[in-house]
Formats: sequence, C-alpha cells, structure tokens
Amino acid sequence: MKKLLRNEEGSVIVLMVFLLPILIGFIGMTIDGGNIIYHKSKLIEATEAAGRSAILLSYDKTIWENESRVVIDIELARESVENVLKMNFRQASLESVELRTENSLDINTSVTVKYTFMKLFGFEEKVIKSSQTSWGK
Repeated sequence: MKKLLRNEEGSVIVLMVFLLPILIGFIGMTIDGGNIIYHKSKLIEATEAAGRSAILLSYDKTIWENESRVVIDIELARESVENVLKMNFRQASLESVELRTENSLDINTSVTVKYTFMKLFGFEEKVIKSSQTSWGK
C-alpha cells in the first residue's frame, strides 16, 4: 500500500486536466482581447477621419466667403461621414450625426466584434462604440 501512495505516475495528467481550461481561457482572452483593441483603434481612427472630412466638405461656402464663419449643412455632413467611414472601416456602422452648434458635429459609430475563442465560454460578440465631436473654426 505504501508503494502505491508513493507512486507519482500520472500526476501530470491530473494537473493538466485542471489547468487546461484555465490556459485555454487565457489564450482566448488574449486573442479576443487583442482583436477588440484592434477594432476599437480602427473605429476611433475612422470616426475621427469621418469627422474631419465632414467639416471640410459640408460647410456653407457662401457664408464662409461673406462672413468668415463656418456653418455646417447637416445633410452634406451625414453623407460625407457615411462615405468616409465606409472607406476607412467597412464593418463600422454610423449610429448618428448631429449638429452640436452651427459649426460642430457629434458623430457616433459602432462595430460588432465576434469572439473566436471566448465562444467556448458562452460569449458570442461585443459591440464597440466610438464618438467624436468635430469643430469648424
């Protein structure tokens, strides 16, 4: 009996059975977390580019020439934001474009990121949102 208790063969298998799900969880969080960070960064860049573009392409040029102030046309701004957003990040969705003042816009965007490894633990996807306020001088 003492010989059987001192026998350590197979103890690594028991240890791996307990540690493998934890290891897979960390790998999944690392891969899916990196994917979320990548998509968040890309969404922020695309939203900022869309905001700058909207200011440059949608102000009323007549008012600028006569009064030297920027007044944004919301319909042109919305169209510009949609085009630039899709050009820079096709998966992104435009949530809203609103005038904050006559020369500033609030832009809200989102993207849905599907998990890869975290599906093993019941997580399917995450919606990432970004907002940007763009100002004309």
